[in-house]
Amino acid sequence: RLSSSTQGVKDPSVLARVYEYDEMLSRIADNPIGGYGMNASIRFFNPIEQETQTTSINHNGFFFLFFRVGIPMALLYILPLLYWTYRSFRYSIVINDPYYKDLTIAFFSCLMLIIIANFPSTQLDTRDAVFVTALAYAIIANVIEKYESKRIT
Repeated sequence: RLSSSTQGVKDPSVLARVYEYDEMLSRIADNPIGGYGMNASIRFFNPIEQETQTTSINHNGFFFLFFRVGIPMALLYILPLLYWTYRSFRYSIVINDPYYKDLTIAFFSCLMLIIIANFPSTQLDTRDAVFVTALAYAIIANVIEKYESKRIT
């Protein structure tokens, strides 16, 4: 699949994503505030099947959120994710204690992987990603609190 996707829009699966994303962006533009609900589906031409397809699955987790819950609600999820990713990166640089530095780097890596994996698939709504995200926020907040109260260096 990777070798065929390097052909760009000549590859049917890449072309299917282009059609899917085009439809998603069009629908998001039609209802940017409220979204369409968590059970919403889209219709787009699928060049792999050579037919119009209706699906509730989206291959981009960010579009998934914007489409289903609207931009304002999606930002309530995405902005804290970016905020805690930034804070974990920042504190992984300034903390000297090896245990807490490694802990902060580990959870920075987890958050980055969730962000990256969310581009080709929907991760933000899976039970595992929600659990890892909440755990990362809690541990990073705890490490920052310890650092700022001078209990670690």
